[in-house]
Amino acid sequence: MAKMTSNTKQIRGLWVVEYIVEKEDCLWNIVKKAGFPAKSWKKHYDAPYNANFKKKLSKEKRKPDLIYKGEKFWLPKYKKEDCQRSVKYIITLEKKIGENLKTQKRLWEHIVKMEKGMDKDSARYAPKVKEIKKNIEEQEKRLDQCYSIAEGEDDPYAVGFTAYLCETGRVKQELKKAKKDLNEAAKAEKSDIEARKKVIKKIQIKLKAYDQELVKTAKLIGKSKTEAQMMCKKY
Repeated sequence: MAKMTSNTKQIRGLWVVEYIVEKEDCLWNIVKKAGFPAKSWKKHYDAPYNANFKKKLSKEKRKPDLIYKGEKFWLPKYKKEDCQRSVKYIITLEKKIGENLKTQKRLWEHIVKMEKGMDKDSARYAPKVKEIKKNIEEQEKRLDQCYSIAEGEDDPYAVGFTAYLCETGRVKQELKKAKKDLNEAAKAEKSDIEARKKVIKKIQIKLKAYDQELVKTAKLIGKSKTEAQMMCKKY
């Protein structure tokens, strides 16, 4: 059986590998053992990559069925199956890019949704914050009246209920509570927004990973297409 060597060369864009003929070899058997259809031996014999081999036999007036040990016969490095496998691999990679882009689109849509959610959070808390601030303003006015009553500037009887609230300390309590409510509302709004920001940050990290994978896959496709051109090259 002919031995395949590590010697390769490129003929018109087709990569071929060298086979050294052994004792009792024939082209039919060499081609078959190399993985090609045995009946295709004539096609390989007549191919440009075996021009020197054919010329040598013609010069010595030998037919293709008479070959000697040590002679060199060349066959394509890649078979039809290699070509098909390469093309299939490229299709798989292209599908992977398509899925990657679809996933990225969904992630971007999620980010937009989160950003809109932050606006909704602010809008949701706005009426409550407005109401609390209004209450604070009212309590501060009452507190000012308390100071006026205490200093004798206002008649306690003219502002009876306010005077009562001043005496019991309710005004200060209500003001303190209102400020606490405002602080809690602000914290709650900030907490909701920060939660959404964390989600957005995680999505952005994922998007970066998908971008890197996209570039990697695109380079792999380019390399695979170059290899496929060699594997699928025909005369």
